[in-house]
Amino acid sequence: RIVGRVAVPFFFMVTGYFVLAQGRWERVQESLAKNLRWYLAAIAMYLPVNWYAGKLAGLTFGTALRELLIGGTFYHLWYLPGVITGLLISWGLWRWLGSKKALFAAATLYLVGVLGDSYYGLAAQIPALESLYAGLFAIMENTRNGVFLAPLFLLLGILIPLWMYRCVNRRTIVERLREIES
Repeated sequence: RIVGRVAVPFFFMVTGYFVLAQGRWERVQESLAKNLRWYLAAIAMYLPVNWYAGKLAGLTFGTALRELLIGGTFYHLWYLPGVITGLLISWGLWRWLGSKKALFAAATLYLVGVLGDSYYGLAAQIPALESLYAGLFAIMENTRNGVFLAPLFLLLGILIPLWMYRCVNRRTIVERLREIES
């Protein structure tokens, strides 16, 4: 079970390394287009399975939109809309807030996600958090998705080449981040 818990963050970090660390919107657009094509292919492939399982019966527009954008159209396809959403959020955070604030914002989103997933029993005992998660769960089935889980690990993927750069050039990561951001 541990490998399963580590695999998804690892793949998000690898995506962040190959897509976001280059700092080019064109590269992000290419990755978004590629993941969208894969997701559309997976939707088409699983459509008969969803029909056979009865998931399409009584499907409302809101539920379909939620599944399409957040949950994935089949229980294990959440990664594809997750990486698409996560890339958009991560790119926006990095560009609008800068590196440190983006990592802090992504870590905050991750904390909110963990409290709604792994520690929901604890979070539900606090009235403000209980109402926050009631609102979130009205929109999404869980908080293990591209909004809360993906941005932190995608942004951590940007740090990999910075750590490698530091090892080779013996400069601080902060100095290199300043160079990239300017």
